[in-house]
Amino acid sequence: DYITKPFHADEVLARVRTQLMLQQLRRDLETELAERDNLIRDLQAYAHSVAHDLRSPLAGALGFAQFLDDPSFPLENEERQEYVRVVVESLEKANSIIDELLLLAEVRKSEISIEPLDMTLIVAQSLHRISILVAESGALITHPESWPLTVGYPAWIEEVWVNYITNAIKYGGRPPVIELGASHSDNGEVRFWVQDNGNGLSVEQQAMLFVPLTRLEMTRATGYGLGLSIVQRIVHKLNGRVGIESRGISGEGSRFYFTLPIAETGDASWLGPDMA
Repeated sequence: DYITKPFHADEVLARVRTQLMLQQLRRDLETELAERDNLIRDLQAYAHSVAHDLRSPLAGALGFAQFLDDPSFPLENEERQEYVRVVVESLEKANSIIDELLLLAEVRKSEISIEPLDMTLIVAQSLHRISILVAESGALITHPESWPLTVGYPAWIEEVWVNYITNAIKYGGRPPVIELGASHSDNGEVRFWVQDNGNGLSVEQQAMLFVPLTRLEMTRATGYGLGLSIVQRIVHKLNGRVGIESRGISGEGSRFYFTLPIAETGDASWLGPDMA
């Protein structure tokens, strides 16, 4: 674009404003295109991960269901009950994976209101959700009676605790000994953590965590992959951080953590366990 002589101030200002507006529109378009490309890559990655995770439980359920439906394959009552149990467990696993995918979509799209958290209640609800897994594994879980005040979105933070504690049970020692805790940092955050007593993770394994499509080939459980990626998205959307501390020493275990902003102590909307 060019300006003819003689120059007029109004024309010059109008042209400058137009150019600035066009530059801003161009930057906005580039940002939108980059976000679209990132979304496409994420969808491809998650589609691959979900397909991989669903294949095993669905194949197991289908195989045992076919045995149950085959009249030429007689089964004793105990065998039949065991086959039914495997089918149910496989379908429950598949349903859990689908729930994770739906949660991921919710985290990406939802606009939520940040609020002060009753972490005592959230942790109690998280442990209640996985109470059967805790009982079956014989896990010993300890946690504080009170927690620092932070802000976030209660339903999502519950998902973070459930994911971290479930992983600690799966990858921990036998029996799992798990400690939940929290500590203040110097930058206006609180760090919440889950410590297990497993074999720990090497530096190379730690680098693979919180990244889509990465999986750890470890015994007794499936890979971390999708769940930790969802945790990362949740915490980042709540202005926090995620991470792991581990020296890769057997029995010393790993500590998975997430941070949240500290709540204003004068916020009257928060009701802690001793303030209701």
